[in-house]
Amino acid sequence: MRSPMFTEAVILAGGRGTRLEALTRHAPKPLLEVCGHPFLVHLVRDIRRHGIDRIIFSVGYLAECIMDHFGDGSRFGARFVYSREDTPLDTGGAARMAAERTTGPFLVFNADSLFLINYLDLGLGLREGTDCALALRRVPDATRFGTVTLSEEGRIERFLEKQGAGPGLINAGVYALRQQALRDCPQGPSSLERDLFPRLAAQGRLAGREYDGYFIDIGLPCSLEAARANLDPQRRRGAVFLHQELLLLPGAPEEPPRFRPGAAQGIKYANDSGALVVMVGDGRLAGPETPPSPAALLRQGLAPAGAHIDAVLADPLFHSGRPVDKPGGGVRQAALEAFLRTAAPELGLASERSVLAAPDRNLVAGFAEGPLRFVAFHGGALPAQMEAALRGPAAGAHPAFESGPKDRS
Repeated sequence: MRSPMFTEAVILAGGRGTRLEALTRHAPKPLLEVCGHPFLVHLVRDIRRHGIDRIIFSVGYLAECIMDHFGDGSRFGARFVYSREDTPLDTGGAARMAAERTTGPFLVFNADSLFLINYLDLGLGLREGTDCALALRRVPDATRFGTVTLSEEGRIERFLEKQGAGPGLINAGVYALRQQALRDCPQGPSSLERDLFPRLAAQGRLAGREYDGYFIDIGLPCSLEAARANLDPQRRRGAVFLHQELLLLPGAPEEPPRFRPGAAQGIKYANDSGALVVMVGDGRLAGPETPPSPAALLRQGLAPAGAHIDAVLADPLFHSGRPVDKPGGGVRQAALEAFLRTAAPELGLASERSVLAAPDRNLVAGFAEGPLRFVAFHGGALPAQMEAALRGPAAGAHPAFESGPKDRS
């Protein structure tokens, strides 16, 4: 299976938040503070690290608050546009109107929930004959959500109304869609959950993929307080810093980057495990993502596998497309420290849980003398080495590395 390349996302942020009415009289629910920032900032940052650089906000209630806070997106290194509903359209009507601004397959998010998974993996559910894929989460108490049943082939067979207390597989509020899926959504106010998804399921056009990443919504006072207490430690995760020589085939600086066999699958293993992926190497690969830049070409090379690189750490001793095999000392340590200062708040990067991988320690001398644990990768299959680095006893395995899509073999 191949995943489409997602460059756009729709965030449904127009609801009134009636169950939090005392808190949402003067601020829309997605802008309520959680761990030092409006909740929606956490979601936007998580979307951005997947390489999605155009976000359409569907806004309604107190729309100006969201538009004023996020602006044109330049502060986030992205392009933000707004689809504004004059009267409430519910999730289906709002998504259909926002989808008119998209140019290809796109992701949809509820602005009041966060599901820490590899969003690009969800695109693998958009196989032939499927127009929509839902991210699913098994929870111990599905009372508030209703549940779905999933076939062995990964298609959603039916939706069940709220069944009372007990475990269940729920819709976690992240969707991958083709534009034609929303043609079945009625004009005007409608619901994705009640009007569109059951119809697609009956036609065999709705897929589901189960994940076990951290999930939180802020729809009730108790869940808002839970998010405030738990989100920050859940967002802090380790990273695997991969030297460019492990990932890319040799080439002249003017040539587009080409991945080594198995590199995309190794990166995806880390994505699915909950680890961040940082490539260490040529600084030109950290530049603007507008095609045909090297950064954009990196995304294109990884997209079919449902993989992504979260960030690039520019090596100050990497010149003319060739790594310098000599100690870096202070200049490399300074570059690493500067990167960690900026990346830690944006990505939730925890350096104490991170590893640095290269074929030879000399290639990363200086970086390897910092807070990262060095692991030598020598040929062979990158996915297997990634698994050993992230899950092996020496990795100090952390729950951030242990969540991902369920085995679908």
